[in-house]
Amino acid sequence: MKSAKLECIGCKKEAEYSPDLFSCTSCGNGVETNLLVKDKENDFVEEDYFEARKTPCYKIPELNKALGMENLFIKDETFNTHGTMKDRRSKALVKIAQKHNYRELFCVTAGNLGKSLAEHCSQSNLKCIAVAPSTIPKKLAASLQKKSELLLDEKFYEKNWDSRKVKEKFQSAMDCTGNNPASLLGYKKIAHELLHINPEYIIVPLGTGELFCGICQGVEENGMNAKVIGVSLAGKNPVGQCLNGKETGELKTAKFDKNSDKISGSFTPLMPIIMHFLSKSNKFIEITKEELDEAIYEHQPYFDCHIESSSFSVFAALSHLKTKNKKEKIVAVLTGRNQSNKTITHK
Repeated sequence: MKSAKLECIGCKKEAEYSPDLFSCTSCGNGVETNLLVKDKENDFVEEDYFEARKTPCYKIPELNKALGMENLFIKDETFNTHGTMKDRRSKALVKIAQKHNYRELFCVTAGNLGKSLAEHCSQSNLKCIAVAPSTIPKKLAASLQKKSELLLDEKFYEKNWDSRKVKEKFQSAMDCTGNNPASLLGYKKIAHELLHINPEYIIVPLGTGELFCGICQGVEENGMNAKVIGVSLAGKNPVGQCLNGKETGELKTAKFDKNSDKISGSFTPLMPIIMHFLSKSNKFIEITKEELDEAIYEHQPYFDCHIESSSFSVFAALSHLKTKNKKEKIVAVLTGRNQSNKTITHK
């Protein structure tokens, strides 16, 4: 990994990649991430780092017909080893941890990231520490405890998003949150897998921004013309608050949002990078809870497994796109299965 560099999105200063460096030493604020990995000789994209399988991208004719569309594609991340896009991130981070001689990795999770990282750590004889809000469902907590050290903390945002405080608690562990610029690398490969489709739009749930930023970076590096659309519930994402003129900051508490199976909060360490990509041709769309509920009800029957609720935000966002061309190629990214994993009847 000698050629892998970190580049500041602001002053463009470069530094050698390190799992501990996330904020530019010249213009960073020491709290938020403003560095991107610049992989000049593909050290990070060798097969050794991305053994997570290539996921299918397909059309559902009945769904396209129901929506009055011709080229809606589903990028189905439920086909990853553990049923979630987080497998891409976990595999890459575990390999990087091994290269840098870390024996412990920690993450802040609402479920899927913790489960995925714990599985990959277990396979590599590494320890996973999962930090989650005390409000997550008991069944989910029990699942996380099987292969990780689970810390349920009502004020975990306050204690663990600021990396200066993180290192006080996990001095020997590698940060696998959005603080680590390498957390975007696994998702960057999704853009490469969509080159053969060459879509006009790629729609993703925004969350804390890793998927959105990773795909945006991949689109740029592959010379694609696609616009990446990040979608979130109105009032549930710090990006919406920032764009609406509200000051963002760390939460005193974090809540598990049953509507989207995610953690809702007013802080993400990736805010500078998200804003960097939004300043280009990419977009942010807010949807209502009613729109999300309707999308779940209307679209879940098209899939053979239960999809995590936040994934359906990509369908709710379709009516917000300012396009009337039915032939435009749009890719909707399904991020993973939900916790129940039950089989249902295809519509």
